Amino acid sequence: MTKTKTGAARARYTLEFKQEAVRLVEGGQSIAAAVRTLGVVDQTLFNWVKASRAGKLSGPAGGVGAARRAQAGEVFDVIVLAADAMAALA
Repeated sequence: MTKTKTGAARARYTLEFKQEAVRLVEGGQSIAAAVRTLGVVDQTLFNWVKASRAGKLSGPAGGVGAARRAQAGEVFDVIVLAADAMAALA
């Protein structure tokens, strides 16, 4: 996380996480449902979807190592499975 001018922490997300989040929305899940599942702000996800459609989606500056990318992918897989299970119960 990085600090803002006010000192508040700001989350940084990998490109892979953003792409998977966008895939949830483009796969038919509402932005509201996706943000509840992923724990991100709705405007943030909306911006990622908009950037993806414009071909301008990018990750944090400086990049992330391969081990961190793999870990993020595994965490996201668990989140997607949980979302699918919750949708099946609804």
